[in-house]
Amino acid sequence: MAYLSIENKVIGGLFFSIGLFVILNFNLNLYTGKICYVIEKKNYLEVAITLLGNFIGVSILAIICNLSRLTNLLEQVNQICDIKLNDSYLSLFMLAILCNIMIYIAVEGYSVFKSSIIKIITLFMGISIFVICGFEHCIADMFYFAFAGRLNFDIILRLLIIIAGNTFGGITIRQVLKEKK
Repeated sequence: MAYLSIENKVIGGLFFSIGLFVILNFNLNLYTGKICYVIEKKNYLEVAITLLGNFIGVSILAIICNLSRLTNLLEQVNQICDIKLNDSYLSLFMLAILCNIMIYIAVEGYSVFKSSIIKIITLFMGISIFVICGFEHCIADMFYFAFAGRLNFDIILRLLIIIAGNTFGGITIRQVLKEKK
């Protein structure tokens, strides 16, 4: 919501980053972060439940927003949805891969770097970059479509493609960089 409320894309990206900062500091679960480590942790059911929980969470947030004056942001949300609906499936998949590469860099950097300043810079830059570049994040996209009240077969298919891209990007970057260590 903070991202939607700010016109400047760079500042919006920094505010969007606060979400992951809170998730990591309160040990909460976000699908796009957890999926990166699913191969080594073998926590497939937990990751699936996280995806479902994230969907339920953004759906509840969308309902709350639709019952408030925040509906003044619906025009902007509909523009975001239209961009996704006018994009090709391949483009959505590729942008989702790139998104989760940045998510992995943010999450892994936050967990491995010792310096608090470097941790925060890595997290905020990783997330801000994917937001500024317009990469596809399945949980954010679920929220946009839910807030806009849009649901049909094409949207569900697009969300599944974005989930697949986030999954592929997160798992692949983790495995590639793990091999480099």
